[in-house]
Amino acid sequence: MSPAVPPLKIVAAMSTLPSRVRSWQISVSTPPPSFTVGQTARIPGAARTADLAAARVHPTDAPDPAAAVSATADAATASSKAKARTPTRYGGVKTLVILAAAAALLTPGAARADGDPASDVLLTQDVFLTYSVRIPEEQAAELRAVVKAAKQAGVPVRVAVIATPADLGAVPVLFGQANRYAKFLGSEIRFVYPGRLLVVMPNGYGVSRRGEPIAPEQRAVDTLAKPGSGGTALASGAAAAIRRLATLHGKRLHVAAQPKKGGSTTRDRLEILAIALCGLAVVAIFAVPRRRRGGAR
Repeated sequence: MSPAVPPLKIVAAMSTLPSRVRSWQISVSTPPPSFTVGQTARIPGAARTADLAAARVHPTDAPDPAAAVSATADAATASSKAKARTPTRYGGVKTLVILAAAAALLTPGAARADGDPASDVLLTQDVFLTYSVRIPEEQAAELRAVVKAAKQAGVPVRVAVIATPADLGAVPVLFGQANRYAKFLGSEIRFVYPGRLLVVMPNGYGVSRRGEPIAPEQRAVDTLAKPGSGGTALASGAAAAIRRLATLHGKRLHVAAQPKKGGSTTRDRLEILAIALCGLAVVAIFAVPRRRRGGAR
C-alpha cells in the first residue's frame, strides 16, 4: 500500500504541468459557451460549422421566408388599391344620376318644359296650335297674323290653343281650367319668354305673365263668349281675345288680308293623283322583269 500524498504536494505538482494541460482541465471543468448563428466563435472552425448549419436550414437556392411574406403583403396592397381605383357598374350609374340631377337644378325651366307640348313650342314660337284637332290653314294663318299685328302695336302675346286633354301632355288634369294652366305654362317658359301669355280652351281663356295672373286682362277676356270646340272656333276665339287685349291697352290692330289657299277639293284631287302615280310605279316595277324573261325564251 502506497503512502498518501499530501494535498500541498498535489497542488505543487499541478503547477508544474504545461499550460495546454491546464487549459484542457479548465475546459473540462467548465461548460462550453453557447453560440448563436453569426457570432464569432472562440474555437477554431466554429464559425464554419455555424454557416453549414444555417445553409442546411435555409438553402441558398430557396426563397427567403421573410422576403416571401413581404412580397405577398405588397401584392395584396397593390390589388386593393387597384380595386379601389377601378370604377364599378353601380359607381358609374351613381355618377350619371348625380350629373343628371345637377343639370336639372342648373336648368329648371328646360327640365320642366318636357311636361307639356306647349311649353316646348312657345319657347321659340309665338303660337301653339292643338295637335288633337285640325285647324284649317286659313284660320291658322289669320291667327298668326293677328299675333304679329299685336306685337307691332306694342301688345306682344304668345298663344296656346288647347282643344283636348291630350294637348296638355303630362298635366291633363288642367284641361278646362284655362286660368290655372296659363299660370302653370307661364311659369315654365318665363326663363325664356317673360311676357304676356294667352291660353284658349273650349270653355274659356286664361292670361298670365311670368306665371302670375293679370287681373285687368283676365276680366277683359272673361267677357267674351266661350270659344267652343272645333279647330275653327278655337282659332277664331283666340284672335278675338287678342283684339280685346289690344283694345284694353288703347291699340287697334290692323291685320292684312290673308291670301286664300286651295280648298279641300283641290287637296283631295292632288292626293288621288299621287296615289294613282304610286300604283302605276308599282305595276311598272313588277311588269318589266316579266317582259325580259318572256323575250329571253
